[in-house]
Amino acid sequence: MEMLSLDAASVATVLGLLAGVLTSAAGFGGGLVVTLGLSLLLGPAPALAIGAPALMLGHAHRVLKMRGQWDGRAARALCLGAVPGTVVGAMTLVALPPSAVWWILLAATLLGVAEFSGKIPRTFGRRMLGPGGFGVGFLAAAAGVGGLLLPAIMLGAGLSGAGFVATAAIASVAVSAVRIAMYGAAGIIDAQTLLLSVGCGVGILFGNAIGLRILRVMTAKRQRVIAGVVLALCVAASAYGTLTAG
Repeated sequence: MEMLSLDAASVATVLGLLAGVLTSAAGFGGGLVVTLGLSLLLGPAPALAIGAPALMLGHAHRVLKMRGQWDGRAARALCLGAVPGTVVGAMTLVALPPSAVWWILLAATLLGVAEFSGKIPRTFGRRMLGPGGFGVGFLAAAAGVGGLLLPAIMLGAGLSGAGFVATAAIASVAVSAVRIAMYGAAGIIDAQTLLLSVGCGVGILFGNAIGLRILRVMTAKRQRVIAGVVLALCVAASAYGTLTAG
């Protein structure tokens, strides 16, 4: 990775702030913003290495702030699928060239559009928490976009609002912990990525504080509008990255 710069640190902090607001208020989207923004600046692998520790800090903060609002059984089922999915996803990231990771990003954002437009059913119930968790873990570790699957999985399991956000945060802590371990073992995380991750993490904490206040007045309609805007921007960013990747 290139030498640490003030511009990169500033971008990481601002992206972290946006990520904290989005994930705390709407339940997903933060990881997408961090991953795609930093991928355009530094490349997919460094972006994922920076994002994993920072996002874990943000998820852990939400878990502490939202004690008692999560669904324990749903969180366990989600984690049982997400942990092995994360291991496989991290191994995939290490094996693939950056251009291939960009294609995964593009495919995943288009999958998110399909979910948003109702092409993916939300009628599977809780039996999809485990398999869906595997998909979340895989996409989170391989491309940083596991959150795209969360709406279909969580809403299909009957979770919404604060319960959605809190339960997703528990699974996300587990996914982030495995990502950090796998990326570290692969040599992707180094001193420079950790410094950028600190800046991103600080932004996420401030964003969480703002987002949790917004959550108090958030409605399903507003969450859907936010999701649509985020998805449109993410599709554009991933398409640009895919077309310009070497």
